[in-house]
Amino acid sequence: MPRQRVVREKLPSKKIRFDEERETIIRIEKVSDLANIYSSDKATISELKKNKNARLKREDNFGAEFEIDKKHISIATTKRVRRKINSTESKCDS
Repeated sequence: MPRQRVVREKLPSKKIRFDEERETIIRIEKVSDLANIYSSDKATISELKKNKNARLKREDNFGAEFEIDKKHISIATTKRVRRKINSTESKCDS
């Protein structure tokens, strides 16, 4: 009996990361002085590797996990812009 040939599609490499799949998760617990950072973004991973306060816990093809002291974490937010309301808009029609 002749052997049948199985045709398989080539799967994408595990190292391929798509823009919408890149994420960074910061977990801060109240009971510990340390924060855990997981990232699958190459730029964030290389930035954390250069940071002397961040300690690499594990790294694989999908991302890396770091540990850092909470006091070195700061989260910047954007300013909210309030629009001015005309005096006629703020008055109630009675």
